[in-house]
Amino acid sequence: MRRFVTDDLVSAIAAEHAKGRRLLVGTTDLDTGQLVIWDMGAIASKGGTPARELMIQVLVASASVPGVFPPSMIPVQSGRRHFTEMHVDGQTDSAFFAIPLTVLLDKGATAMSPFRLRLYVLINGQLDSAFAVTPRSTIPILTRTIAAGAKASIRALVLNTFEFCHYRGCDLMVASMPLTLSDAPLDFSAAHLSALYTAGVAAEQGGETWRTDAPLTAPTR
Repeated sequence: MRRFVTDDLVSAIAAEHAKGRRLLVGTTDLDTGQLVIWDMGAIASKGGTPARELMIQVLVASASVPGVFPPSMIPVQSGRRHFTEMHVDGQTDSAFFAIPLTVLLDKGATAMSPFRLRLYVLINGQLDSAFAVTPRSTIPILTRTIAAGAKASIRALVLNTFEFCHYRGCDLMVASMPLTLSDAPLDFSAAHLSALYTAGVAAEQGGETWRTDAPLTAPTR
């Protein structure tokens, strides 16, 4: 990670932050069990080695899948106390960060924005559930159950965001992995990553990358 987060990159992020653009990264604080949103532009604007080190720690935490990669221990200060917080992948708490919960749940203000806003959300996985026969064994049943629960949580958040955008006058564009690909989030092999990249390029060229419909996949019997 250190060879990617260079001083030039930090300076470039700070420059874009000064223009009004925001780069937000989410992690999960395991001590509190809450999602933490880091304003990377504000951190970069402070400059120097401490800012770069914090950005590296946050980016490592955002990619630290619990149980697969070690958490990122981030030093913090509260008053005169110095301690470290344990941070992991933000998806542990929330699939993605698009709208703060306080705003998402606010039903008071209904005024439409004078500007037509467009929100893009990229899901690192599949929204729809693919049929697969589950072996009658403990581990496969647990694995399938956890995967189904995770997808249901993502769909619920997408639906809430769809509803928010519908009433507030913004367009929501969602991209996710097609069912034709293997949804294996822990497969980092070159073959799997190449297949994902090829599928992404093909979808973009065919105009099939973004969906504007709500992900409703419940079957009828």
